Amino acid sequence: MDQELETAIGIRIRKLRVEKGLTLDDLANASGVSRAMISRIERAEASPTASLLAR
Repeated sequence: MDQELETAIGIRIRKLRVEKGLTLDDLANASGVSRAMISRIERAEASPTASLLAR
């Protein structure tokens, strides 16, 4: 995945999470993904899969 796209996705996920008042742990529990992975995606250090984005 393109680095600019990863960065944009990470920023968007973090913005939505914060707007909804969710912690990393809240989002991790709701999505079935580890807190560490959510954090890595938000920092553009990991690429989310299409199925993960759908959750």
